Amino acid sequence: MKKNLKRNIHTIIAAIICPIFSSCLWILSEKESYVDDVVENKTDQHVLILGHSSKAVSYSKSLAIPAIPHIDSLSIEPNGQHCLDGYGRGDGCFEMRFERLLNDDYRRQYKYNDTVFFYYPYFDSVEIIFDNLRRIVIVNSDSLYGEFKELDEFWNANGRCDGGCNKKKGICKCTFNYFITDEMYNQAEPIQ
Repeated sequence: MKKNLKRNIHTIIAAIICPIFSSCLWILSEKESYVDDVVENKTDQHVLILGHSSKAVSYSKSLAIPAIPHIDSLSIEPNGQHCLDGYGRGDGCFEMRFERLLNDDYRRQYKYNDTVFFYYPYFDSVEIIFDNLRRIVIVNSDSLYGEFKELDEFWNANGRCDGGCNKKKGICKCTFNYFITDEMYNQAEPIQ
């Protein structure tokens, strides 16, 4: 009888302490954030998106090698889409930023003479080219500090994007959609 009472007390104590301990571990653990950026081409045109960067950061302080201008590209078939999946631990929720689609770290690092790496963190401009016939150019007026407000304003106009984040138990899942439309094609300037 005494053994059963002792065992029951230990079981009750364990039943109380285990949830408290596990919730403390959850609070102290890193939270994860997930983001899906999707560009959907709703036109019958092949779309090429070019991000132009002229300012680079060198990873080598000892060598002064001028950085060459760099272009990042994204190609989307007619009525197709491009999706970029990514996540970051402990980052919290993401903002809607089209630059993420062009600014992929793996495509942005360059090796020069096996010793110098360049990173192009800022865009000077972005071009959206439709079948090499028409284009829209968005110029960054503040590329020195990496803010590309004109690009964000472009996508926020006329329902060209939507999305948001859902946060549940410290995990944030975000989905942002960018739409390339016939209206954009019609407003694009002909390429001479």
